[in-house]
Amino acid sequence: MLSRFLRHRPSPAMVIACLALAVALSGTGYAAIRLPAKSVGAKQLKNGAVTNKKLARGAVTASKVARNSLTGAQIKSSTLGTVRNAAHASSADTATIATTAATATNVAAPEGFHNVGATGEPTFQHSWQNNPTATSGYAAGFYKDRQGVVHLRGRIVGGSGNNSIFQLPPGYRPATGKSVAVAAACECTTAQTTIITILGSGFDPTAEGGVTMSNGTLVTSGSLWLDGISFRAES
Repeated sequence: MLSRFLRHRPSPAMVIACLALAVALSGTGYAAIRLPAKSVGAKQLKNGAVTNKKLARGAVTASKVARNSLTGAQIKSSTLGTVRNAAHASSADTATIATTAATATNVAAPEGFHNVGATGEPTFQHSWQNNPTATSGYAAGFYKDRQGVVHLRGRIVGGSGNNSIFQLPPGYRPATGKSVAVAAACECTTAQTTIITILGSGFDPTAEGGVTMSNGTLVTSGSLWLDGISFRAES
């Protein structure tokens, strides 16, 4: 038996050949697993091979992004700082709002004049009346603008000083317990400044709201002007 085994024992040349084949095969496998540096390029990568998870944080910098390739959809606007000259942009917004307000159709027009002596309006007192001259007379009246300021007008005649001309209704008077004194133009007998006094509410009911010429005496057929007299309505 031993002689038969020895008879078929491989020769030294066969052993060396087998070892050479094993080394050659192991070298080929090693080369297939470990690639040389800089040997893999774009051609070796298939589409979609590099995913988001494979990218390191901060790996893609601004210099790596193609110019004009990003749009507003890719940018989070809340992370952007204030644009230079943003104050001018704010002014533009304000101008737009102002234009819209100026053209608004829901702003009520100011009320018309309430003519003294007309139906449903305050009446003249103490002989006062509108100037009857057609060419230079116009009705005494008042109105309140949108800011709550009352404005008087009119050229009147026939009355005397220190007597009320008419009484303003509630809502068109100065503050409660207070009065307003305003200079007025008149054709008077003296050079003294004529004063128109308007009483607020809270006085004698026969006097509150009264519009009175407190200083001066008209000449015969002289006129008193209420134009230019205004005050804030507070009672």
